[in-house]
Amino acid sequence: MFAPAHSPVSWRWRVGLMLAADGRTFTVTVPGMGVFRSGFAARVQLDGQPQDLSSEAGTVVAPTVRSTETTPSGQAEVTETTIRFAKEQVDLMLRLGRVPGVPGVLAQAGIRNAGPQPVNLASVTPLAMEFAVAGSLSDWLVTSLDTREYSVCNR
Repeated sequence: MFAPAHSPVSWRWRVGLMLAADGRTFTVTVPGMGVFRSGFAARVQLDGQPQDLSSEAGTVVAPTVRSTETTPSGQAEVTETTIRFAKEQVDLMLRLGRVPGVPGVLAQAGIRNAGPQPVNLASVTPLAMEFAVAGSLSDWLVTSLDTREYSVCNR
């Protein structure tokens, strides 16, 4: 979650999320940071060879699916998209969600093996974006659920 360290609590409620009509990218809108376009990706291993699957490639296999699901914080509004990689016989999937009144967004990426050969998942990247915060970095608190990798830059 992104929030200015000095901001009032009400600021956090305005984080926006929108999946593009083609299902390949989405935007995250954060006050003070702007609008960020993001894709999603996965790295798999097929027949011992690494393959990078990006939402910018492949074929969107179906229109986006909208649903709701129960979370500990309430009902989440969820949008799902699937991109097929025919040669690799792997589907790249993304689920985006929001729980009304919760200051944050849900982004889950995954794969589905659509062929007979085994697929090893090496990594998924639900947020493939770069961003820069507005103002001084000392005014911001940036946290990550995955402590292996995160970065903040100011341009």
